[in-house]
Amino acid sequence: KDSWRRQGWRDKGLKRWTPRKDGSRPGGATLVKRGHLRNSLRKIMVSWQRTEVGTNLPYAAAHNQGFKGQVNVKSHTRRKYQRTTSKRKEATGSYTVRAHTRNMNLEQRQFMGNSHMLDKKLDHVVTKAIDTIFDV
Repeated sequence: KDSWRRQGWRDKGLKRWTPRKDGSRPGGATLVKRGHLRNSLRKIMVSWQRTEVGTNLPYAAAHNQGFKGQVNVKSHTRRKYQRTTSKRKEATGSYTVRAHTRNMNLEQRQFMGNSHMLDKKLDHVVTKAIDTIFDV
């Protein structure tokens, strides 16, 4: 989750995430709207030889590795809104959006993977734990 605090991936140095192109959510963190992706990270497997961390969200891989291609959008209902005051909108009805395809080009914003810095931190934690166990 350190990647969200730093807004980038740390390996041998910090590779910052590219900011949004549309300028939405000025001052807001990249890859955060409601925090579902960040909060979905879990321990998948833990053993003496190996520890795996992952997520079950289908779009996580596309953000972590980047994605360029077509996606199918299912038919869905969208609400219509009308502005009642300068800051308030009110739902005035809905309409159906037909199924279609959409071209997407997601920049890679890596938040998981092998990291030199993480390996160094883990070595330090393990060494400290072993020293504590054996009172070195």
